[in-house]
Amino acid sequence: MLWQRYRRLSYCLMHTKSTDNAGAFCMVALTRLSSKQLERFVNLSSFVPFDRTALPAVRVPVRQHRLEASERAAVVQAYVGGESMAAQAQAYGVRRETISKVLRDAGVKVRLQRAISAEQIEHAAVLYRQGWSLARLAERYGFDGQTIHTHLKRAGVVMRGPHDWRSLS
Repeated sequence: MLWQRYRRLSYCLMHTKSTDNAGAFCMVALTRLSSKQLERFVNLSSFVPFDRTALPAVRVPVRQHRLEASERAAVVQAYVGGESMAAQAQAYGVRRETISKVLRDAGVKVRLQRAISAEQIEHAAVLYRQGWSLARLAERYGFDGQTIHTHLKRAGVVMRGPHDWRSLS
């Protein structure tokens, strides 16, 4: 029961802005601790300092970047000139989908994205069965590892687990 009072008092002390004697005596009155109990608590609490910096930081919302008319025109001009949507998105600090929407709104025909061919998938499946990793296949074919994984699964290849490479050696 005394520890419950200590816990309640520690909560109150941690959440008060001032730790002067008036605040401590107020805590005694609120928790009905005697002065000896308060002294014992203060001695115990000195071993466990309360660090306010350990509290989670308040997240500040980030304002979305909206492209101005001049930026939209520059995006269209750069894309028509051959620059990729991904490069544009990184340059302006927006998502690739935002650049795609700007281009569609401007009536620009969007280039088809590069696709992995059926022959590449078949060859990748053979190499994967021989023990090649997804990362190595991705590097060889110039695609993301997740793209290779998705296409291999669609082709019916049984995927290895994270530790199954040990059985290949």
